[in-house]
Amino acid sequence: MDIWSGLATELMGAWVVARVVEFAIRRNSEFDKVRVRTARNLRYYSNISNRLIEFDHRPDLLLIQKEQKWSKSFYTQHENCFSQDEIDDLDNSYAALDRLITELVSRDKTNEELSELLEQYETIALKAEKNIFEETPEIL
Repeated sequence: MDIWSGLATELMGAWVVARVVEFAIRRNSEFDKVRVRTARNLRYYSNISNRLIEFDHRPDLLLIQKEQKWSKSFYTQHENCFSQDEIDDLDNSYAALDRLITELVSRDKTNEELSELLEQYETIALKAEKNIFEETPEIL
């Protein structure tokens, strides 16, 4: 009788440990997906901004503004997935993106000046992206 109760206790303990490990792995996988999505969003803004500067495709202005609001909201909701140095880099990226989008909307600057702003954003965003991918595989 003592053997069966001991065995049942051991099996229950093993099952609990397996569930805890599974939860940790699943949570880490979800964090990785959030981190990759955030980094890929940074690339998206470079592409669409370049199209706005080169071709002045005005419908893209509404699109980039909507995407920026969504991206900031997504990042804010998942900020706990990032370390402090990554948060600092992402905050700098979003600040540079805000400046770029403001200038794209106002269109007070020449294409060369807008291209310089885009280049500044890309440099800052690349730093954030590299920082994120130091600890996260890009292919999921």
